[in-house]
Amino acid sequence: MDMQTQNAAVAAIQFALETDDGLAFLRCWNEGNFDVIRSEWPEAPEAVFVGADPLYPATAV
Repeated sequence: MDMQTQNAAVAAIQFALETDDGLAFLRCWNEGNFDVIRSEWPEAPEAVFVGADPLYPATAV
């Protein structure tokens, strides 16, 4: 796991602790359902995507 992915995982956990239905959020994040996250949790910070979502523009190749 590279540093970007680790940072995204920490951001995802932090966000899950602060939001309603955080467990569902983490399941989606873990399964790579980023479109669902964008739809259901539009307030999710950019940090949960960078390094985790391969199609996210800021994710390094």
